[in-house]
Amino acid sequence: VLYLNNYGLFAMYAGDFDTAIRESQRLLELNSGFEKAYICLGISQLAKGDDSAASETYKKVAAISAWGASASAVGLADMALYQGRADDALSILEPAVRADLAAKDTSRAAAKYIMQAQAWLMKGQSAKAIAAADQAVIGSTDESLLYPAAIVFLEAGKSDRAMELSQNLSQRLEPDPGA
Repeated sequence: VLYLNNYGLFAMYAGDFDTAIRESQRLLELNSGFEKAYICLGISQLAKGDDSAASETYKKVAAISAWGASASAVGLADMALYQGRADDALSILEPAVRADLAAKDTSRAAAKYIMQAQAWLMKGQSAKAIAAADQAVIGSTDESLLYPAAIVFLEAGKSDRAMELSQNLSQRLEPDPGA
């Protein structure tokens, strides 16, 4: 199962979405509860332009577990943002953030706050975008949150806040945050 998952993921990363879809479906035939395969499948379906299949895939993973429900919300909200449907993304993300916080999963909630900030920017509501980005970075040292938050701050006109996060990242020893 893990090898098939990696095969599907690497095919997706390489832009070979047909292979990613085929291998993810093959993996799910072996283990329909393997949630990560649904994510690879949904992303690959969306990349091929099959929005309805991607939506159905994301909805299926929601029923498997709390992790699946959280991942489903991210997938569906990401799809809504990609399609320019900021209001839909926000309506998906709000209950998902509450669920993550209720489960004491602050890292997943933080990622969704970043998505909310991006949706608020799409709607031209900078103050709400800034507030969501601020929620995302509270106590975080994770560059996967700090970098997109800095972009939100920059786009929302808070270049001082963006520079603060940038300076924090540039002082890290690892090459990715420093870049």
